[in-house]
Amino acid sequence: MIGGRSLVGTVLALLTVFLASAGLAQADERMSAQEFTQSFAARVEKLFPDARVTIKQALEVEIKRGAEYEALLFKGNLDNAFKKYLDEPWRLEDILNEHARVSASAPDKASFAKREQLVAVIRHQSYLDEINKTKRADQEFPMHRLAGDIAVYYAFDAPDTIRYADSRMIEETGLTRSDFESVAIENLRRIMVEPLLETYPEMVVISANDPYMTSVLLFDQFWNPDRFRFRGDLVVFVLTRDLMLVTGSEESAGLAATQKAARDLIEKLPYAISSEPIVRRQGKWEAFQP
Repeated sequence: MIGGRSLVGTVLALLTVFLASAGLAQADERMSAQEFTQSFAARVEKLFPDARVTIKQALEVEIKRGAEYEALLFKGNLDNAFKKYLDEPWRLEDILNEHARVSASAPDKASFAKREQLVAVIRHQSYLDEINKTKRADQEFPMHRLAGDIAVYYAFDAPDTIRYADSRMIEETGLTRSDFESVAIENLRRIMVEPLLETYPEMVVISANDPYMTSVLLFDQFWNPDRFRFRGDLVVFVLTRDLMLVTGSEESAGLAATQKAARDLIEKLPYAISSEPIVRRQGKWEAFQP
């Protein structure tokens, strides 16, 4: 029997995290993430009449330019620009103008092909289908399956934008296929925010105001069993890019609670990834089969 109060408390805690990360629970009058994204799209199309911006979700856009909007110039996140705005809201106009010009202009290889900016990003495997719909014929975006429907992609975390990395951009860093994955993970160690762990009877909630938080799945030392005292192997629900739930494979109440929370919340959360659990066995991630 699952404790009703603890489950309700967990769901409320998750909703609080969701509101905070979405920028909807701010006490002041600063824009939410969605409002900032809409303002950015409008600014790009004002500065570049031949541009079309598609908003994929809050802080994630796609920019095309040209007579038939065929040339994909940018597909990525506005996280860095939004953080800059939250820190200095009085600079909104400058931030929108600067970021619009950077994102809608032809990429400067010197700015977007630096090995120290290459990072690994966790997304749903279907994200490749979205990329394939808009990529140029000569573009290839490296990715590999982590476990289940969870995949690892790569991006360049530049000061003004986050741009998904295609093979040509990675090659311009001088990195080979045998070493760019390890470099991307080391860069993450340097820039990632330490995740917050909230412990409940049935699960641990992992969150952070960081678009790369779920990339902690790639850090073996983070998943030390002493940190998560559950029976069995660690089972993880990678709900969004900044929210994960952890329980044990032999915790019947924990599995029931996390599955219910995942089902209830996945449609409500921004930056959703998956409601399907993965499990860590012998230092490797696998799809979880209850």
